[in-house]
Amino acid sequence: TSLCGPMGGIAVDASQQAEAKRVGLPMLADARGKDFAWMLAKLHHRYTRRQLCLLQPGQPNLRDEAVAAGALTTLDRPGGGYRHALSLMQPGGIVFGWGVSEYNSVMMASRYALRVVCSDWASNIPVLSSGHTGLAYMYAPAAPHPAPAYEPGHRYLSFIISDGDNLQWAIGGFCSDPDLWGPPARGRIPFGWSLPLIDLMQTNPYEITWLQAHAHPDDELLQFGLGYFFLDDYGQTRGGPAALTSLLRTERPYLA
Repeated sequence: TSLCGPMGGIAVDASQQAEAKRVGLPMLADARGKDFAWMLAKLHHRYTRRQLCLLQPGQPNLRDEAVAAGALTTLDRPGGGYRHALSLMQPGGIVFGWGVSEYNSVMMASRYALRVVCSDWASNIPVLSSGHTGLAYMYAPAAPHPAPAYEPGHRYLSFIISDGDNLQWAIGGFCSDPDLWGPPARGRIPFGWSLPLIDLMQTNPYEITWLQAHAHPDDELLQFGLGYFFLDDYGQTRGGPAALTSLLRTERPYLA
């Protein structure tokens, strides 16, 4: 998958080799028995340094985005290239996909000043992000509800559902799940929905438009952070506190 984008190819399993040859596809590289170091040498730095893909071998989803982005595809297991690839990425970039160990994969990304976007089962991102995206998408958040006047002796509660770092969940079952956005009871009480809105602005802004159109007055969309990373460890291996300052400065237009 890592070779496909930079080399302009498609991944073909050995069992499909005869069929690929029959339809006129030349072999650009034979990856059988090769390791991560061989792949890097083959690519000659022809890969993006802003996105890194983290996937398990059996997962087909998200590979279209990895190829479209020209991203290295890695695995957080010995020999999978993940730690090495992290050191090659630009600080402030993203790791999209998901690892074998949530804690270890996010911790390593954080220390190298990268953020994780949980998206290993996300589909069709190259198509969904082919229109106006990012800051070109005119996202107009609804005016927040005014805070109630403070009354001594009263307790105030906020009802919020989290897991808002999860892009695949947001563009997958979130909208239709009867236990989430889908039930008829939604809208009866004020409720906050934590979502990766900045990620959606860049990958699937149509969903934000749809959510706004179908929201009740008491539904509030809440931005989940700036990706999934451990704040105290961000830039610990590379960049230090300046890496976090740089990230906040870069993301300021989105946060506004």
